[in-house]
Amino acid sequence: MTVRRWVVAVACVSTLFGAACGGGDDPEGAEGAPQPDEAAGNSIEVTAENFAFSPTSLPVEAGARIELTFTNNDDTQHSFTAEDLGIDLVVDGGSSDNAAFTAPDSGGVDFVCKFHGSMTGTITTDGSGAGGAGSEDSDDLDY
Repeated sequence: MTVRRWVVAVACVSTLFGAACGGGDDPEGAEGAPQPDEAAGNSIEVTAENFAFSPTSLPVEAGARIELTFTNNDDTQHSFTAEDLGIDLVVDGGSSDNAAFTAPDSGGVDFVCKFHGSMTGTITTDGSGAGGAGSEDSDDLDY
């Protein structure tokens, strides 16, 4: 009898805890529910290898919050520097680093390796603005 009460009590607490934490069936109403998909769709990776960036063109959604991972596969130090976005990652060979930024509303932003002037690239936006058409359907975005 004591075990049964304990099981019932645990079940009740679990149900109440789940309801209080937004564990209902309404994903739209649960605060933060879309975040994992958004984060995955707004992540970009850039590699430095053989004294070149790959890729050199980074299309992003205008106004989106972007998580950037910069990996240096060379034996020398490289940077990912985008002055207009306030990014200046300096990464030793064989290492990586991360930065986050908000994409501009339109146009392009250049990035360079401040140690090797031939290493350049551009972050480009589609010009639709934050929350524009397609902002919730990450399958249609080209990252």
